[in-house]
Order: sequence, then C-alpha cells, then structure tokens
Amino acid sequence: LTLLSLITLTIFLPSLISSQTCQRTCGNQPIRYPFGTGPGCGDPRFQPHITCNQPQQQLTFNTHTGCYPITSIDYTNQLIYITDPSMSTCSSTHPSKGFSLDWDAPFTFHDNNIFALLDCSTTSSPIYKSSGGNTTSVPLCDTEGEPICSLLYSCQAISRLNIPISTCCVYTPVDLGPSFEMDLQKLKCS
Repeated sequence: LTLLSLITLTIFLPSLISSQTCQRTCGNQPIRYPFGTGPGCGDPRFQPHITCNQPQQQLTFNTHTGCYPITSIDYTNQLIYITDPSMSTCSSTHPSKGFSLDWDAPFTFHDNNIFALLDCSTTSSPIYKSSGGNTTSVPLCDTEGEPICSLLYSCQAISRLNIPISTCCVYTPVDLGPSFEMDLQKLKCS
C-alpha cells in the first residue's frame, strides 16, 4: 500500500507542478481547458494549434496556412472565433492564401460558416462545375448568396477591382477534405 501511494504521487506530481505555472489568461482572453499555454497545460492535442503570443499577449490559432488572432472563445458551445489579418475588407483588398486546418487538428468548421470567394474563374473553377462537367449549373456556390455578393461589390475597395459579380461565389465548406482545405489557387479564385 505504501509503494502504491508513492507511485501515484510520483505520477501526478509533474502534472500538479506544471498546472500551477499555466497561464489562466492571454491578454484579456481567459484560457480554460482544453486549451493551455504550454507543456502540461490543457489537452496536448490543442497545444500546437492554440498559443499565446507573449509580446502582444494575443491568443492565436495556428495552422500551416497562417496564424490567426482569436477574438473570442465560447467554451459552452465549443466555438472559437478567429480573424484573418490579411482578409480583404470594404476599405482595402488583399490577396489571400486561402485557409486550411491541419489534418491532425482537433477542429472542424461550424455548419454556419460561409465564405464569399471573389474573382473565381467561371470557366475553369471546380466550384462552377457539376459532376457531369456542365458549367451551367453551380453545385457548390449557393445561388441564394447573390445578396451577399451584391453587398460585397458595393464596397469601394472591391468595386475598384472591376470584376464581374458573376465571379463571386458564396460557398459553404462542404467537400473540402479532411483538413477543410480552401486552396484558392486550386479553386481558381483570387
């Protein structure tokens, strides 16, 4: 019985020590399980993907396509809200590299995520092709998304690009593969 108690203490001691040094916040963002700020903090599956950028005190979501500031975490509904600093806005446009989750990341897109892709090739983009290769149907672009495209094209920065509204695709992430890869070059969108 004494040996068993000693082994149990030895196994849990590193965990207890490391949990005392774990940050509870990063900037103004609370950090709770399953996330952590280093070895022994939180679930290890999340450690390479969620980090606290020390100089700026900014919680960051990391993938092979970039680092994205976390604006908030809804622990109850298990949602992370991120922003892409290189994303175009109504005041300025920026080329995008696309977005992808790492294949081993314990994350998925929420069903309500919607992407608006601009300047997509209507003749060669796979988002405009049906399974039979007919380019007149639009299987992946939501035809109900036209108001979103119209709103985007009313932005000064986007209207200055002078691209046809027909090249806008409102896209829900279906069939993006296991890593939810949104490769804009492969989709032939800019």
